[in-house]
Amino acid sequence: MNNIEILVGAINNGRSISFEYQLSGKIRGLRIGDPYILYKDPLKVAEVKPTVKLELIQTAGVTNSFAQAPFPSVRQFDVANIDKITVLEREINWVLVKSLFNPQAARYQEALAQVMI
Repeated sequence: MNNIEILVGAINNGRSISFEYQLSGKIRGLRIGDPYILYKDPLKVAEVKPTVKLELIQTAGVTNSFAQAPFPSVRQFDVANIDKITVLEREINWVLVKSLFNPQAARYQEALAQVMI
């Protein structure tokens, strides 16, 4: 399975994931979180190969964003830079996802998968 198929499965089944983010300038290492939507970036849809984004609530692992907010916190990642995805046995934190996820947001017009809340 490719990364998009793995992420769609995790989102559709309400499962947490762990992964590594391989982007220059970002801290490398394991990230853990609760994915809630996978979508095509509306600013990049017209491109031949649009950017696919993953949004999740990061709950543990390394981050470049501690100056902004501690865990748990909403994070966005380019799927092209995600590697070594593992779908975990635990369910996502539904209470937290429901409180932070707005499925009506304009950027989600081209959703590939999203949790049903």
